[in-house]
Amino acid sequence: MKRFLILATVILSFSICQSARAGTINLSTGQDASGNIQTTAGAPDANWSLSGTLPAGVSQGTPAQILVYTNSGYANVDTLSQQQIDACDISYNCNNWWPGQTGNSNPNNNTPGWAADTKLSSWIGVSATTIKNGNGPYSYTMTFNLTAAELATASITGAWAIDDAGSLYLNGNLISTLADTQWMSLTGFQVPVGSSDLVVGTNTLTMTMTYTDDFIEGADLQGSLDYGTVVPEPGSLLLLGTGMLGMAGMLKRKLLAARR
Repeated sequence: MKRFLILATVILSFSICQSARAGTINLSTGQDASGNIQTTAGAPDANWSLSGTLPAGVSQGTPAQILVYTNSGYANVDTLSQQQIDACDISYNCNNWWPGQTGNSNPNNNTPGWAADTKLSSWIGVSATTIKNGNGPYSYTMTFNLTAAELATASITGAWAIDDAGSLYLNGNLISTLADTQWMSLTGFQVPVGSSDLVVGTNTLTMTMTYTDDFIEGADLQGSLDYGTVVPEPGSLLLLGTGMLGMAGMLKRKLLAARR
């Protein structure tokens, strides 16, 4: 009985020393290897790759590319007539970003533009040097890993847009669907704590293009996975050792007193 009480006391002391440590996995599009949002057209996304029915010459697993409104060397569609825009569809020599009517004085280009890039994410696509990306269907995919401790408190919060239309999946489970023309702003989504959509080990987040006109396509996602895990504080082992020494001393005194 005494040994049980001693052990319980030690375990309690160790438990008190534990604390929650928060963690975050950045899921946003447009990052470089250091997690910075890129602004260079054609730069590879460090996390999101391409899969599905891709244009000729684009391999499965190729990194998605950053799309930039002012791609050097390519004509800005806001400055062109409708005839010139139609010619872009053939010659591939125009920007692949769709700025649309925002700040646009060209009456021929009145299609609503994409949501603007921010410090949190940027648009990605198959290629920054062509406006024709194939009729698909193709997907943007990223993976991340979770331990059992992280999974217990993990949740995802984010928002996304895709041109023309698409669906967002987590491990094959549908999270969000966007219809054609929903690229003007980002639409929110969430995966709550305890969702069976998240698993221990490798998780796969996928944006699948469900409709494309093979002319200026892209996707943008801002989001993060947040979790908390219970870990020992730096002083835990010291306190545990001190507690064990104290319990040992108490036990020794009890034994000496019993012999007298």
